[in-house]
Amino acid sequence: MSYVMTIRLPDGATLKRPAREAAGLLEVTVADDDVAGIPDLRADVAELGGEVVTENGSTSPRPGTEVGEGRWCVLLPSKVLATTVKGAQNRSTACACGLPLAGVIVAEPRLTGRSPVPGLACTREGFGVVTADVAGALAEEGLTEGVEVFTVDGSAGVRLLVPTRQLVGGSAGRGGCAVCGREPAVIGGISVGVPARYSLQPAADIPPGEGWAWHPAMAQQIAVVSPGVREALLRLGADFAAIPLRDVTRAEAWLAKEYR
Repeated sequence: MSYVMTIRLPDGATLKRPAREAAGLLEVTVADDDVAGIPDLRADVAELGGEVVTENGSTSPRPGTEVGEGRWCVLLPSKVLATTVKGAQNRSTACACGLPLAGVIVAEPRLTGRSPVPGLACTREGFGVVTADVAGALAEEGLTEGVEVFTVDGSAGVRLLVPTRQLVGGSAGRGGCAVCGREPAVIGGISVGVPARYSLQPAADIPPGEGWAWHPAMAQQIAVVSPGVREALLRLGADFAAIPLRDVTRAEAWLAKEYR
């Protein structure tokens, strides 16, 4: 896990620890073995007259074989095709908190270029693409809940995967939006949505059963899959990395209370 704090200091103030400057802010990455020092860092920032603008943790991608038993995960195909999807349009809607949700509308999709498609790949925009054989095998195992499977125009052996089930990314009373799990922040003079303070991402309310979904803090085409789907893809020879999904309703998705 990587825990990052973005900090705004008054002109002339200096933070006595390593930090990276980004968009007019200082970005401090807290090592796993230094988490207990987070309260002291906040106190140092306050003493300097500054403020902690954002702070949250994130889990790094790992091989698809190392996600952990029973974990849903964000699916990251290893093969990125040199192609884009024609027939796909971005559809931005507003979350209950007012922040944008990056949805998509797909109709009669086709791929630009002629990149060969392995068992699993993704386009430049992040759409999952599989062969017809892989799509058929997933359907036979009952593992296509929450995903729309499109036949790609002009490529009979290729299928485009678009998750349709939206996860709940937040938890009421824990901070951030209860729907998407984000909160607004001003960075570089621009208002953006960032993960809830103290949250460890990615996290969501884990749905029952098996299948596919998408996280409201990510683009809709970025697939989140259940343990059964991940295991089936591995059996079918797919090559991918994955990011384990934490349960946002449990303590595992939040910085320990003693460090908040």
